[in-house]
Amino acid sequence: MKIDVLARPDTNAMAAEHDDHKAAYDDINVRSIALVVGVGSVLIFVAIVAVQVIYYRYSQNEYVQKVENAPTTTVDAVLTAQRERLAVAGEGAVPENGEKSIPIEQAMKTVVAEYRQKQSAEKNAETETSESETSAAEGDVATEATATE
Repeated sequence: MKIDVLARPDTNAMAAEHDDHKAAYDDINVRSIALVVGVGSVLIFVAIVAVQVIYYRYSQNEYVQKVENAPTTTVDAVLTAQRERLAVAGEGAVPENGEKSIPIEQAMKTVVAEYRQKQSAEKNAETETSESETSAAEGDVATEATATE
């Protein structure tokens, strides 16, 4: 048996074996990728829905606390006290600055009466002004007529 030291092994056979081995690593496992993507998508969808449910429950609880369970008795009591103070006149309704107060109904009637009085005074002033202008104009015409004669 003669051994050829310079002989090379069969390179074609080794290359084919190498290609088969490399091809096994180059192929993608489509089933595994599809499974990971599918499961990941479902988990993300479930997480989004869970966050929305948590948010809507929280906002509903906030609404119930702030609007439906609001302490209206204290607000109603304050408003009633203010209305009573406006309706009462005399010594019990004297503010800190020393001014006396009158009932709101009486105050509204007084304001309306003062406004009507002011309007009638302005109307009278306008009438007097227009009458004086008219008489002055008539006087000027009479003066001119006398001067021309």
